[in-house]
Amino acid sequence: MKMRIGPRASGFLHCCTVALSLQFAVACPALAAASPLVAATRHAHSADEYVPVVLIRDMPLLERALQLDEGQRSILMALSTELSASAPSRESSIAFLESLRAILTDEQMALIPDALRELRRERMQTAAGIGGERVDVGMVAERHLRGITSEATTQIIQRYWRELDLLLAARDAAEPLTSANADRDSSRVRRSEQPSADRETRGAATSGTSEVLRTRVLIRELNDNAIAELTAAMPEALAKDFELNALAEGYPNAFVPSGTLEQLKAIAAEHPSPALVSLRDEAARKLDELRTAAVKAIRKRDAAPLYGGTAQEDADQQIAKCERAYADFENWLLAQITETESPEQLAKTASGRALLDRAKVAELSSGHNWDDQQATVSRFDRNGDGELSGEESSQILDAFVRTVGKRSRWRL
Repeated sequence: MKMRIGPRASGFLHCCTVALSLQFAVACPALAAASPLVAATRHAHSADEYVPVVLIRDMPLLERALQLDEGQRSILMALSTELSASAPSRESSIAFLESLRAILTDEQMALIPDALRELRRERMQTAAGIGGERVDVGMVAERHLRGITSEATTQIIQRYWRELDLLLAARDAAEPLTSANADRDSSRVRRSEQPSADRETRGAATSGTSEVLRTRVLIRELNDNAIAELTAAMPEALAKDFELNALAEGYPNAFVPSGTLEQLKAIAAEHPSPALVSLRDEAARKLDELRTAAVKAIRKRDAAPLYGGTAQEDADQQIAKCERAYADFENWLLAQITETESPEQLAKTASGRALLDRAKVAELSSGHNWDDQQATVSRFDRNGDGELSGEESSQILDAFVRTVGKRSRWRL
């Protein structure tokens, strides 16, 4: 029977003995390896089991997730001191976790899988290099199921985590790819400097990064497939919301909210005319189509270094097309709203008045060259004094943010 040492241990002397034994293990790990107290809490890790590399910055997360008491927290700090003395690795992390188990109660031991899952989620987010890689689909699914379980969803989630662990272990073992975007940009520069005859053979990702990128793409594909499977297996009332949120976490740039559509929704809620409701639904469908196209473009762009040739150039063109489509959507919807409802009717609601202000600014800044200072003064100088001041300055700043800022907002 495995020994569990913690707050339930009988007697103050026994608790002190445990603490001293653990401090001895921290100070003299080689000698302590044979200690019955430490050996009794060993947990065997299979070679292919994913164990996230534990770092000092993870201590607050472990403290919170495992619900440690004050005595356990002091021992955790002692263990973390030993951890910091060695290079971060799977082996040092396993040793740390084995020592940590020695001070946990049965209830806290049951929390370890959730704690490691939180560590895995943190690693996925900070180490992600391509779109779709950063989301733990199983955790998103459990959050949306809110305790509603079925054999189908449970099997999908458990299988997903098993496969994800293998891929994360493979990614951690490979040389880190510091930035997929930087790699794409440097790859693009290299291709532009090469003779055209060499581009197809030399344009592919280098062998040093291709395996890492290939693993990232496999993680992304696993995530995408799990989203599709779980969406099909979930109750209909939860499925759509889960799919939207999982994709938004994986591809956040493709799911930036449309400010104009949000204003239209608010106007339609205050003034639900058939024309506005119909326009709202049509705009939502168009935005869904844009997002679907953007996700496909991101997938193609991020994997392009693996294929060489013109793959990156083709993918970049698709990305640029999607970015223009987002800006065109905003302009189209703004025009449709002002054509559908009269200014008088829109002015009856707060959202409608805000939208009219946006339409006025859009009209002033439409096609404007912001690099031409004289043209800017001419366009926004309302009192004819040849200067921009007071309300004119506020208006020009607003116009600049809504045009130039809006374009940068749709960067994929």
